[in-house]
This record gives sequence, structure tokens and C-alpha cells, in this order.
Amino acid sequence: MDKNQEVRHFRSRAGGGLYLAIYAALTCAACLCARTSVAENWQIDPRFQVGAQTDDNYLLLPVNNTSSVSGGFGDVRVDLRSIGQINSFRFTPGVHATFYPNHAVDQSTDPYAEFEVNHQGEKVAANLNGSYMKESDLKFDRATNDPAGGGLGNPVGGDSGYLTIHNRVQMINVTPSANVTLTPRDHLELAANYMLAKYDQVIPGSNVGYTDIAASIGYGYDLTPRDTFTIRAMVGRNDPDGPANATDSYGLQANWSRHVSESAQVYARVGAERFKYDQVSTGGSSKSTSVIAGAGVNWTFQVSQLFVDLTRTVDPSAAGLSVERDQIRLRFNRSLTPKTLVYAGARALRDNAADSRPNFNKRTYAIGTVGIEWRPLRAWSVTGEYNFTHQKFTNDLQAARSNTFMLSLVYEPHREVASVGRYRGR
Repeated sequence: MDKNQEVRHFRSRAGGGLYLAIYAALTCAACLCARTSVAENWQIDPRFQVGAQTDDNYLLLPVNNTSSVSGGFGDVRVDLRSIGQINSFRFTPGVHATFYPNHAVDQSTDPYAEFEVNHQGEKVAANLNGSYMKESDLKFDRATNDPAGGGLGNPVGGDSGYLTIHNRVQMINVTPSANVTLTPRDHLELAANYMLAKYDQVIPGSNVGYTDIAASIGYGYDLTPRDTFTIRAMVGRNDPDGPANATDSYGLQANWSRHVSESAQVYARVGAERFKYDQVSTGGSSKSTSVIAGAGVNWTFQVSQLFVDLTRTVDPSAAGLSVERDQIRLRFNRSLTPKTLVYAGARALRDNAADSRPNFNKRTYAIGTVGIEWRPLRAWSVTGEYNFTHQKFTNDLQAARSNTFMLSLVYEPHREVASVGRYRGR
């Protein structure tokens, strides 16, 4: 794409993004007006965020070839909820936009949507989660430091770390699950996951779309009212687009968890997965085995919250390969006062090809975060945050480093409590 095409592409994208932003804002305004007419068991809760940020290496290039941006960002979303004694439903559409006057080609407008359906019956508890997004690869392929993504023991994957070209990706993710009570202490667990990623431009080795399908069946036994031991059998297939190697897998996993309360959980996991890789170039296949493991805690105290999660997983990657990832995620929140919260976090990961193929560009990545949130009024909050990011590929002579500062204002008109910390609703 030449310079003029790139500018035209940007202008078209920005125009569409402006329409989406206006549409989202009007939707939120309508929701605000309609709140009083909604039935008692329905909730419509909008959230508005505007802010400014600066990043001295937005593309995470080696330090001698950096790309800095400064400008504004905004995020608008609406939570539509129906809550009943047995069934509940949530649908959340939204749009995130960035504006960089000094580097307009890097700005984007990214729509997204999430939904969740829950059923809590006497013998069967079922859940269906789904999400859709279309966003810049500058956001998708740069892992964040949000421990909520995926939750304890399930970190979000799929990123490749390649940010050197302007591209966009569409992602669809659907996850159904069910827990069937066989006896007061015996449970049957069923789960599946469908993930589809498509890039506007396919770039072999960097941005390759894929379809990833996985399923599991498990037997759980309650050792005590709080402790559960579960053994799971898993199967999966990762099928990258284009002339790339598809991966079939199966494995077995043992898991122990303790649920002290809804806000206090501990778990440990160990298992192994067997992988078969189709070798497109030779017409043959290869096999390997990977250890999967995890241990972590998510614990809420009176004024603090601690999240620690160590995992080894095998995930699909935007580079078109199944990647073995060793990872640690940390987060600590502390409420200094009912209106002031400070937090710190870190995330570090190491990627390697699950079949140890020689042409895989190994990657290490780390991000550290410190921030503060001040809520002067029930519906208003101000957040300041600093992030330091480090990324190194084996083939790069130098590591890439980035410093990011953000300041934002959040308005949640229907927030029910004024304090921060565990009531933050983030």
C-alpha cells in the first residue's frame, strides 16, 4: 500500500469510525432516557470514558527505530442486563477510538460487543459467553496487563507481538459450558470454545488468521464443601489460514480448586497435551507433547485485592502457529480511602513453538503497571496510569521498550456505590 492509498484507507476508516462513535453515543443517550421505563428485572447501564495518552514507542520497534504518539482516546459502552432467579442475560456493545494528531495513520476506531447467558437450575448450571471485535492489530497483538481478561487460570491468548504494519483483525469467540450435578459431591463438566480470527491483510509469519476449536469433558469430586478435584479430557484443532500447518491435539488435565467465597479462589493444575502438526510443505506430519500447568490465587481482603496466576498453556497465535506460552500475571489493588484506590501489576510471558520448529521467532514480553483511581462523586472517577513494556524476539538484535502515560475521566451514571476497590466495576 503506497502513501496515498494508506491515507485514503485511513480517511475511510476514520469516517466509518466517526459514524460508529456517534451511533454509540446516541444509543447511550437513549438508554439514559429510557432507564425509568425499563422493567424491574432489566438494567441498562452506560459507561463513558475519555482521556489522553502518550507512548514513546507505540509500534514496539527496536529502540533505534521508535514511533511515538500522543493524543486522545474514548470508550463508550452499554450494559444491557436481565437478572432472574434462574436465568440471566447480558449484552454489551461498545466502541473504542483513538486520536493522534501527530501520527494519524496509527489511530483507529474499534467496535466490539460481548454477551453472556447463564442458567442456574437445580441440577444443571449452564453458561454461554461470546464476543466480537474488529480492531487495529496495534491493540490486538500488544498484550495488556488486565488480569480480568480470561480470569484465573485462563489467560487470553492469540496475540503475536508483531506491530510493524497497519492492519485490522476481526475476532469472534464463543464459549459454552455446563456443570451437571450427579450426586451432592459428584459433578460432570462440559465445555467448548470456538475462536475465529481474520486479518484484513494476511502477512505470513506475522498476521495470519486462524480457526481454533476446543472441547473438554471432566469429572469433578467435592473433597470438602470448599475443595474440588477435577480430571478433564481435552481435544482441539487449530487451523491457520493459507499455507500454514494445522494442529490437532488431545490431552488430560488434573485440577484442584478451593472456593472460599465468590471473591476468594485458589487453584492448581497439571497435565499434558499431545500435538500432531500437518507439514504442508512435505505432505507429512510431526508430533510433540507439551506439559500444561497452572497455579494461582484471587483473594479479596477488606481494603485490598491480590491476583497471582502462573500458567503454561498452548494457544493459537496470530503468527499462524500453536505456541507454548509460559506466563505470570500479577495484580495488587489497595483502597487508601473509600474514594481513592492505588494499584500495581505485572505480566511476563515467553513464547515458543509447541513443536520446536527451527524457524519460529521466539518471543519474550513483559509489562508493568502502576496507577491511581480517585472517585470524587458516585458517578465520576479519574484514573492515572503508567505502563512500561519490554519485548524481544530472538531474531532482533535489540529489545523494544515503551513508556506509556494515560489520564482519563469516567462517567457511569447508574453506578450504585461510591467507593472504589472491589466495587470498581471494571
